Amino acid sequence: MDGLPTMTAIRTMFATPLHVWVPKLLKSRDDWKQKALHRRQRVKLTRLTVRDLTRSRDAWRDQVQQLQHRLQQQAEQLELLRRERDQAVADAATAAQKKSIPSPPGRPAAAGIPSPSSPCPPNSFSTPAAPCGAAPR
Repeated sequence: MDGLPTMTAIRTMFATPLHVWVPKLLKSRDDWKQKALHRRQRVKLTRLTVRDLTRSRDAWRDQVQQLQHRLQQQAEQLELLRRERDQAVADAATAAQKKSIPSPPGRPAAAGIPSPSSPCPPNSFSTPAAPCGAAPR
C-alpha cells in the first residue's frame, strides 16, 4: 500500500481496544469543533466591534477637525476685527488731536488730557455743581 498502517497493525501496536478509543476520539473531535465554533464567533464579534469603533473614532476625528478649522477661522476674524478697531481708535485719536488747541511750540500735546481753556469732559462723577466730576468724599 501507501505505507499507511493497517487496522491489524494498529491493533497490535496498542493494547487498548477500539471500543475505548472511538468514543474518546469522537468526543475530542466534537469538543474541538465546538471550541472552533466559539472561537469563530468571538473573532466575528471582535471584528464587528473594531469596525464600529473605527467608524466612531473617524467620525469624532472629522468633527474635531471641522471645529478646529471653524475655531481658527473665528480667531482670524477676531484678530482682523481687533486690528480694525485699534486702527479706528488711532484714527479717532489723531482726528481729536487735530481738532484740539495746538500745544505750544516745542511741547507735544498730551493725549486725552483736556487743555486748560477747554471744559472738562463729563464723567460718572459730573454734577451741575462740579462739571469736572470731582469725586464725592
